[in-house]
Amino acid sequence: MVNLKSEIIINKSLDEVFQVVIDVERWGEFLPTHKNMKILSSEDNRILIEWRMSGLRLKTIITIDRTNKKMTTEQVSGLVKGLKAEYIFEEEENKTRLSLVHQFKSTTPIIGRLIELIVIKSLRKLRQNTLNRIRERVER
Repeated sequence: MVNLKSEIIINKSLDEVFQVVIDVERWGEFLPTHKNMKILSSEDNRILIEWRMSGLRLKTIITIDRTNKKMTTEQVSGLVKGLKAEYIFEEEENKTRLSLVHQFKSTTPIIGRLIELIVIKSLRKLRQNTLNRIRERVER
């Protein structure tokens, strides 16, 4: 099982940070991994997107909880099916701590652990880049 966490402090209010993060339609403007993202469906608090990373076509369900200021994602196809991420927003004196937590357990027989190790390596850089780009977008 893979459990990874990164966090960043953003010099804006929790509401401002949350609004940028949940504006999924605009992710392609500041997240290079989502430049060619397609929204396949959207209803209430759930959005299904398709995007590419490292040559892999991925489908992700995004769930937004506006009341509790939370957002989660889950990969629903491909080798990383079941990869989950949670965006955690914490207010800190006119700033926001944004944490990005990933969890993944491969269900692929025989090579599952190898897939997990590859995911760990890929996610390290991706997580921090995502948080940095969110901060740049919110603080601009």
